[in-house]
Amino acid sequence: MNERTAAQEAALEALRADLSIDTLWTCIEAFAGYEFTTWRGLPFSYTVKGGEIFVDRKEQSKSLTRSSVEKSLEKALELMTDPGYVKGPKKLGAWGVSYIYPMFLEFGIIRKKPAQDK
Repeated sequence: MNERTAAQEAALEALRADLSIDTLWTCIEAFAGYEFTTWRGLPFSYTVKGGEIFVDRKEQSKSLTRSSVEKSLEKALELMTDPGYVKGPKKLGAWGVSYIYPMFLEFGIIRKKPAQDK
């Protein structure tokens, strides 16, 4: 498990106070280089350039746009209201959710269905 930096903790605190795309994007920038794990257990990290996230998991990195993150955030907030959890990445309904889902879990935006907790 990674240890968070003071900047990452500050970004998470700001995100808890204001769950908007702007504070989320600041949090995403703060966690660049942090090692996450996909739903299937594969490690990845990313860099941020402008309005894009470049995931470093395979030989060719994948690019996720801010609009995909925003769409996923809207769906996550909807699902956290009812049923109160997000069953898996596909439920977020945007491109790149295999990477967005574990980021949202780490940031405390979503939680797994209770029976899925390991």
